[in-house]
Amino acid sequence: MAPRALTEEQPLKYANAAENPGTKGGVARINQILGVVLQPGERAVANNFGETRQKLPATGGDITQLLSLALLLLAAGSILVVAVRRRKDPSNVAD
Repeated sequence: MAPRALTEEQPLKYANAAENPGTKGGVARINQILGVVLQPGERAVANNFGETRQKLPATGGDITQLLSLALLLLAAGSILVVAVRRRKDPSNVAD
């Protein structure tokens, strides 16, 4: 059988962490596990795509915590100004 690739779609609000091939091996790459070979009827399990919650640099909190803070300030009649800077994607050399 020809080797297969497993590809993950990166979930929102999460940063990529280590990928780990499962019971049928393969080679881990960013959001992919390559070279998985399965014979008819075989299963590959425990292919893990690691993720971590994204932290906001200025606060150390995640986006959910920032939104909760914004709602509290809004309810109190305060104003919250947030500046967001897009991080460069190291896998995209044109970025």
